[in-house]
Amino acid sequence: MNLYFRLIAQRFSLRSLPQQHATESSRQCFRVWPSDAAFSIDHLTNSRVYSFVDLMRIRWLQQVGWYRVMKQHKILGVISAQQTSFYGMIPLLTRFEVETKLVYWDEKYAYFENRFTRKGKLCIMQLARIAFVDLRSKKPVRLDAMLDELELDVDPIKLPKHIASWQASLSHRY
Repeated sequence: MNLYFRLIAQRFSLRSLPQQHATESSRQCFRVWPSDAAFSIDHLTNSRVYSFVDLMRIRWLQQVGWYRVMKQHKILGVISAQQTSFYGMIPLLTRFEVETKLVYWDEKYAYFENRFTRKGKLCIMQLARIAFVDLRSKKPVRLDAMLDELELDVDPIKLPKHIASWQASLSHRY
């Protein structure tokens, strides 16, 4: 229930957010409330990480202007893959910051990196691969086309090593 309140609060604050470039990070501070805590009630539960990432992705889409384009052209962001690494606990009632950044894109996917930090220390790093799909044609939308729609002059980002390694692991079929 607590996340609905956060989503509603964020929805009202989105209009006042400053616009930013597609390659810039979006940051927001949160606090671990009891409803975010693990069964032992002493730290942020793993499952709640994905909810915070969703909130941050909405924030980033709004700040860059993609949210407007997606709504106008009936485009939906669909998560294709996620990877999460936990480096430290975020205790109950503690403030933490989530930073979301577009780190790479190719012809089909956008790759986002989400960093959860507490007192400057990295606690959680989450990667998400997202396809943007046209709801009418059911086909993926090229990110270059979305950037053109926003009239953003964005140079292609060099493929980061950690994303290349992750892509290679995703191409393996079991």
